[in-house]
Amino acid sequence: MDGTKGLRAWRWLFIIEGVVTIAIALVAFFILPNFPRTTTWLTEEERLLAIWRLEEDIGEDDWVDGQHQSFKVGLKLAFSDMKTYILMVMVFGIVASGTVTNFFP
Repeated sequence: MDGTKGLRAWRWLFIIEGVVTIAIALVAFFILPNFPRTTTWLTEEERLLAIWRLEEDIGEDDWVDGQHQSFKVGLKLAFSDMKTYILMVMVFGIVASGTVTNFFP
C-alpha cells in the first residue's frame, strides 16, 4: 500500500490498526454490561450470583443507582480499596520488568 492515496505504508498500518480498534470499542460499548443489576441478557439467577460475588468481594453492594451515586463516591470507593494500590504496584512492576529488554541487548 506504499504510495496509495499519497500515504506511506507505515501510515496505512496505523490507520488500519486504529480503525479496527475503534470498531471493536464501539461493539464492546453495547455488549459489555455496566452493572449486574442493569444487564438484560443475564437470567435472574445469574444476576443474583453476580451481585452476590460483588458483595463478597468488597463487603457491600457498591451500586444503588445513577442518581444516588456520583463520580466522587465511586472515586472515593476506588481509592479506599487496598486492591487498587496492589494493582498499581503490580502494573508498575510488569512495566518496569518489560522495559529491561529495551535497554539491554
